[in-house]
Amino acid sequence: MKFTDKQKTALLVIGFGGAVLMVLVLYFQFVFNKQQMSDMNRRKDRAERELTNLRKELATINAILAERELMERQMEVLKQITRRLPQTVDAPGFLTALINSLRATGLLQQSVEPLKPVDRSLYTEIPWDIIGFGRYHELGQFLTLIEQNPDRFMRVRQMVVDNSLQRPSIHPLRLQISTFMFTR
Repeated sequence: MKFTDKQKTALLVIGFGGAVLMVLVLYFQFVFNKQQMSDMNRRKDRAERELTNLRKELATINAILAERELMERQMEVLKQITRRLPQTVDAPGFLTALINSLRATGLLQQSVEPLKPVDRSLYTEIPWDIIGFGRYHELGQFLTLIEQNPDRFMRVRQMVVDNSLQRPSIHPLRLQISTFMFTR
């Protein structure tokens, strides 16, 4: 098929017009897509910054929660210690703990007398003088119960164990046991 000059010119104009139109469409699409891509990149960068900030805040919140749990455990320990360190002299509390320890071990007390309290910076030491009788094994058990008492802080300040010629297996004892009072 042969084209006339007029048809060739028309085809050339249509082809050239189509190419120009195609270039214009591609250009506008590139310009608008570039703008959209730029907007999307800005949104992505902003979202990444917000995500980073949120992660930092989450880490801070988790650290605070961990500290809170630690503080709650420490508060529970302080409550237990406060219960073991009363804020008054509480002689009945000490005597109850002492009697329970004496009964559990079989030691016999002859006398129990309070001594002069000693003031310290945060607490007061309240010593007691105890005279009694018992065997070595019973004495060891008694000392363990006193030192590890779950209800009171008590410590053995002084201990004297003598020998009895009339009953060699039962020894006269003199103990000074201190309990403590919280004075804060």
